[in-house]
Amino acid sequence: MLVQAAENFSLVVFFLFVILFLFKKPHQQLRIYDKLSIGFIQGIFGMFSMFIAIEISKNTILDFRQLALILSAFFGGFPAAILTSFFLGIHRLFFVNGFNEISLIGTISILVQGIGLGLISTYVYRVFYKWLLLIGYSLVISNLTFLIVLEDNVSHILIYFSSFILFGGVISAFVHDLFKAINTKLQANNTTTRLTSIFETTEIEIAYRKVLEEIMQFYNCEFGSIMFAHGSLYKIYCTLELGNYNIANYILKEGEIESTKVFDTSSPLVFSNWNYERPNGKLEKRLVNDGILSSMHFPII
Repeated sequence: MLVQAAENFSLVVFFLFVILFLFKKPHQQLRIYDKLSIGFIQGIFGMFSMFIAIEISKNTILDFRQLALILSAFFGGFPAAILTSFFLGIHRLFFVNGFNEISLIGTISILVQGIGLGLISTYVYRVFYKWLLLIGYSLVISNLTFLIVLEDNVSHILIYFSSFILFGGVISAFVHDLFKAINTKLQANNTTTRLTSIFETTEIEIAYRKVLEEIMQFYNCEFGSIMFAHGSLYKIYCTLELGNYNIANYILKEGEIESTKVFDTSSPLVFSNWNYERPNGKLEKRLVNDGILSSMHFPII
C-alpha cells in the first residue's frame, strides 16, 4: 500500500511539472486549445493513477483521479475539467473492474466533480480560496460516493481517503507556489538584464517598444502603455495592444485611466486579471468591452 501511495505522489509531481512548464499563463488567458490540452494531460494522469490504485474492496479503489480533476480545473478552467472528467468517467466505467453498479456510481461522481470544479475555477479568483474550495468540493463529493457504495467500515476509509487527497492537494499547491516563485525570480532577473542592454544598444523608439513588450510578457498583460508627465496632465506615449504597437501621443483626461491616481509613486499599475480586480477608468472600460482582460500602464518620470 505504501509503495502504491508513493507511486501516486510521484505521478502527481511529474504531471504537475509538465503543466507548469507547458502552460505558464492563468487559464483565463489560455486559448481553448491549451485548456483542452491540459484536460487531456490530466486525463492521462488520472488514468495512470487508476492503474496503480489502492484496492479497498473488490469493486472499490483509492487513487488520485480526484487530484487530476482538481489540477485540471485549476490550470485549465471549465473546459479542461469537463474533458478530464469525461476521460476518467469512461475509463472508470468500462476499464476498471468492468461495468457494474459501483463503477456507474463512480462515473457519475467523477462527472459531478468535473462540472463543480470547473465552475469553482471559473468564478473564484484568489488562489488560496480556489485551492481550498477545489479540494473541499472534491472531498465532499468523493466521501458522499464512498458512503453510498460502501456498507461497512466506512469511517476509517473516509479518514484515510481524505488525508490522502488533502496531502496530495497540499503537495500540489506547494509545488505550484514554489515553481511560480522561482520562475518569477528568474524572469525578473532576465527581464532586468535585457531591458538594461536594450537602452544601451537600441534607439529610443525601439527601446520603448521592447520595454513594453518585456514588461507585458512578464505580467501576462494584453494591453500596455508608457506614460509621461505633460505639465499638469499625463500623456500616453505609446501603446501595445494584442501585439499591435502604436505611437499614441494621447493626452489623458482626468480619471481616464487609474494610473493617474498612483502616478506620483513612479510605479506601474497592473491589472493582471480584470475579473479579479476590475479598474474604473474610461480607457480600461473600453478595453474590457473589447474583450481585453488585462492591462498595465507604465509611468516614466
